[in-house]
Amino acid sequence: NQSFLSSTAINSSRQPSYGTANPL
Repeated sequence: NQSFLSSTAINSSRQPSYGTANPL
């Protein structure tokens, strides 16, 4: 849970449109 939420926050910062779907 914690890891997933952290990943989402980081990805959101870079790609708010895709989120975890597209980390790049």
